[in-house]
Amino acid sequence: MTFAQRAMATAMIYPERRAIEMNAPDKFERLKPLTKEQKEARKENREAEARMATAENAKAAAEFAKNRERLKAERLAREAGEIASKKED
Repeated sequence: MTFAQRAMATAMIYPERRAIEMNAPDKFERLKPLTKEQKEARKENREAEARMATAENAKAAAEFAKNRERLKAERLAREAGEIASKKED
């Protein structure tokens, strides 16, 4: 990862704590400590995003299982039909 990529990633992750001036990479700004409110807000935001991701994952897993069962039923019905047609011949 280049210096510029690292600087961009830092700026994206911590927009309120710009650590590096993008147009002058040899100059650094002092990091300002986060306030208690900012820390709590970031923690709540991360927890909310984690809950949303977990819910989305559970929904996707349920949809996948439902589709798998549907396909299994179709396959079993098709195989039963093929076996029945072979017996008739």
